[in-house]
Amino acid sequence: MTDVIGMSPEFNEQVKRTVRETLRRSRGPERTAGRWHKKGGSGGDHNAILFQIVSADSTTREAIGQIEARTFTGPAYDSFLDDTVVYVYDRMGCLFNEPNVDLTGRWGRAELFLMNSMMEAMFFPEGYPPEKIWIVTALCCPQTSCGS
Repeated sequence: MTDVIGMSPEFNEQVKRTVRETLRRSRGPERTAGRWHKKGGSGGDHNAILFQIVSADSTTREAIGQIEARTFTGPAYDSFLDDTVVYVYDRMGCLFNEPNVDLTGRWGRAELFLMNSMMEAMFFPEGYPPEKIWIVTALCCPQTSCGS
C-alpha cells in the first residue's frame, strides 16, 4: 500500500501545534489525577503499532504517526483524533535524521515503553511527561532505495 498523506506543510504544522498544545494543557499542573491519560492501551509489555508518518521533526526527534495496525485490542495509549494518531519518538536519534518531506508517508513500528528520566529530559524538557511513550523500533527505508 503506497497511500501517502498529501497535506500541505502548513496544514501539518498547524495540526502539530494544535496537538502539542492540547497535550501540554492536558498534562499541566492543573489536571486532576490521571486525567491527562484519557486513553490507554492494556499497558502490557508487548504493545506495538505499525504507523505511517504524517509529519516529523528531526530536531526534536518526534513524529506524528497515523496508526495502521496494532498488536493489542482497545485504544492506543495517548492517542488522539479518535484513536487514529499518536506521537512517536526516535530515542536512538538515527531514524528521524532526514527532512520532513523525506520522512512523510514512511511506515514504521513503535513499541510502548515506560518513561525514564533520560527520555523525559530529551522529549519533555518543559515537564509534564506521560507515564509511557511510543518509541520507534523500526522505520522503512525510502521507496526509491528499497524497491517495490
